[in-house]
Amino acid sequence: MKRIFITSSRTLKRKSNTIAFITNDGTRYVPYTEVESIYVLGEVNLNKRFLSFLSKAKIPIHFFSSRGRYLGSYLPSTHHVSGYLILKQVEHG
Repeated sequence: MKRIFITSSRTLKRKSNTIAFITNDGTRYVPYTEVESIYVLGEVNLNKRFLSFLSKAKIPIHFFSSRGRYLGSYLPSTHHVSGYLILKQVEHG
């Protein structure tokens, strides 16, 4: 399993059973089954559909500033939890 580090601008998309890393110079495809996690230090474009794909594949994505400061992560759910239930739990705190 690979840890993917992104240090330059690109777009991330799902293409069949691969993750497409798209730049102005071309596209690189990596089978999602070979990816353990993604670390982003450059600018990326992605959408909710791609995050949903990462969740189903259980691939976390971590974001850092260009200087390496941790900004946050998107972690796939480890079990099925209703979004409605989470919102209600937060409301009643």
